[in-house]
Amino acid sequence: MKRSVTCFSLFLICSLFILGTGSGLAYTVSGFQSGGHYFSMVGNPNDCMLANLNNTWSGVACIHMLLDYWKYVGNNQGIYSGGQDGNMYPQEEIAHVANVNDVTGLHGSGACDMYCPSSISCLTRIGTGITDYVRAIHFSKVSPSADAKVSHGYSWQQNNFYRRGLTALLVDFNNIPEQNQWPVLKTLLDQSYPVIAFISILARPDDASGIQPPAPAVLPGAHAVLVIGYDEGNQTIEVHDPWFGANKHYSYSNFLDSWNIIYVDPLGYHRFFIFAATWTRKIDITFPAQVTVGDNLEVNTSVTYDADSIPLSFGGYRVSDAGAGLAWTPSDGFEFASGEHYYKPLGLYVPHDTGSVTWQLTAAKAGTYSFTVEAGGFLSQSAYSYASYSDEIGGQREKGSINVLPHAADDDAADDDISDDDAGDDDTGDDDTGDDDSGGDDDSGGGGGGGGNGCGCSM
Repeated sequence: MKRSVTCFSLFLICSLFILGTGSGLAYTVSGFQSGGHYFSMVGNPNDCMLANLNNTWSGVACIHMLLDYWKYVGNNQGIYSGGQDGNMYPQEEIAHVANVNDVTGLHGSGACDMYCPSSISCLTRIGTGITDYVRAIHFSKVSPSADAKVSHGYSWQQNNFYRRGLTALLVDFNNIPEQNQWPVLKTLLDQSYPVIAFISILARPDDASGIQPPAPAVLPGAHAVLVIGYDEGNQTIEVHDPWFGANKHYSYSNFLDSWNIIYVDPLGYHRFFIFAATWTRKIDITFPAQVTVGDNLEVNTSVTYDADSIPLSFGGYRVSDAGAGLAWTPSDGFEFASGEHYYKPLGLYVPHDTGSVTWQLTAAKAGTYSFTVEAGGFLSQSAYSYASYSDEIGGQREKGSINVLPHAADDDAADDDISDDDAGDDDTGDDDTGDDDSGGDDDSGGGGGGGGNGCGCSM
């Protein structure tokens, strides 16, 4: 049954704050310098009938940048038809999942045009429910978008190994004591976690140029930005702003004033941001540095439902059937011991939980190998445009290398002074050359956030 809901849309300016593990007064998350991972917002064409509402996709653009950071999404057309120029581009796929401008018609009489409001009745439904943005970050191959136009995961999730969504936590900073707000945000940035912040639609970076896109006077507004750095000496926050461009700056006071804006549902002033990450950085893998063909060995992993240092007042989205799977490259190097299975339960449920798994293997062939662990769990939740949805969230990590030596030479060979090949002495240890903890890790993750069917709409 369609629900009739009046939603005062909040225009979202998508700023991704992404800070790396820097120790100085100023830092930008690695990869975001000089416009890295930046995408301006697309969508509504400028010849829209309602020209002053020509683009309400700042939140979509921020999610695009965030996903590109973690998964290198790029900006190519994907597998789904129905885009403005043939198959959909990434922001078009994200917009369908987030139900931009109520393209499904769930919240009024009939569907609106995702790209341009086509009737006055759509004016009250321009924008996006904030929890629908959370769902767009959770999104995986488990269930379709609200309008079923994106039916089986995003295009970049079609590789089964990268099928999972990300942890997504909707956090109201006003629930964090004021003296702890900046330390929490700075810690996230220092550890290379970008966040999407929703600020006033009238906010403008201190170093912006050009004309600010006009905002409709009749609607409250929020704008989404991606926070990517800070400068303590100059007291500024660095963002990727879908309207004003890459690597823009707000003074602390300007940003904090612009961040505390009113939402209709939940009612009141809020400093909302979305934390999102794969579980990749929280997958640890240990194994011997060296074994011999025929040896038995253990591979151990510990996995944490990544929410980093977020102090969660609501506990976060719960997952079920969390597990971890093991693979190795090349594929003929090891065999599972009798009775072992590649995928095992982890026993973790909510953000910050940690689970452990051990596999018993036998070395089968000499060579140098790396191990990969994929881990995730399933969540069932609701959002503004979803009475219920299911997704799989998690991540994967590769770690190398392990040397498998051939059998030792037999006694006759030893008598003939044939010694072991020096290659057997090449103990590289836990080389971690397969690790890529630099931020844009190659998989998804997902998790929890701000609660059920609240509109808290934004653009």
